[in-house]
Amino acid sequence: MPAKCTSVPRVCQHCGRTFLVIPSRIASGGGKFCTLRCSGAARTTRVERSCETCAKTFTVAPSQVVAGYGRFCSYPCANRALANRLDLTCEHCGKAFTRVPSQVAKHRHHFCSPTCMGAAKRRDIVERLWARVTKSPDLDGCWRCSGPSSNGYVIIWEAPGRGILAHRLSYELAYGPIPEGLVVQHACDVPNCVNPAHLFPGNAATNRADSVLKGRHAHGESHGRSRLTGAQVLEIRRRAAIGPVSYPALAREYGVKPGTIGGIIRRKTWQHL
Repeated sequence: MPAKCTSVPRVCQHCGRTFLVIPSRIASGGGKFCTLRCSGAARTTRVERSCETCAKTFTVAPSQVVAGYGRFCSYPCANRALANRLDLTCEHCGKAFTRVPSQVAKHRHHFCSPTCMGAAKRRDIVERLWARVTKSPDLDGCWRCSGPSSNGYVIIWEAPGRGILAHRLSYELAYGPIPEGLVVQHACDVPNCVNPAHLFPGNAATNRADSVLKGRHAHGESHGRSRLTGAQVLEIRRRAAIGPVSYPALAREYGVKPGTIGGIIRRKTWQHL
């Protein structure tokens, strides 16, 4: 008959209780906890929190903290905190509302709702916009806005890393929300102008056409990838008008591709000359 297996005493690494376990489990790395409940509790990382009502220290799972729980050590403490609410007045609409002391300590007591908070922030942005604007004495003159800009278009920062272009904000204040997919164009061609009378909506195509019509787009020698000058383009066309020319030969002479020479001669490119 096989020898009877003798259990040996162990101390639970979680609750400290003494229990019996067979040697084979110890050899395989087990026998550390007295029950599955203790095993699961030990494997779950918990963080210490201080009860917002009684200040007692307790532990809670990180997931509960992320979800907004773990503020009270027990239901009685949570109920007591909810009962001791403070009477407050919304700084935007003036409506009376209540908050628990913990929210007041975290400065979450200025507005009665997210709507009022957003409206108050919007009002602050509007005040900062007009504080930067210098209006022309002429009735139809530009209203120039100063401040940080991108390609001449002034940015009003709503929050770190998030801002709105000043001319778009001015348009929304005067005419309402900008339809999705549309841009706000300048009739005066002054990027930092926020005069609503100089602003009109358009799409990417009309904005590009307006840029070409007014000569504000990169073209000819002003284009960053241009390898030719206006004089060279006119010389290529002059030589092509005299008689047949070899596109590859001209391309090697001017350091470009034959297709570039063909586009110049057929006036598909450099159309402004």
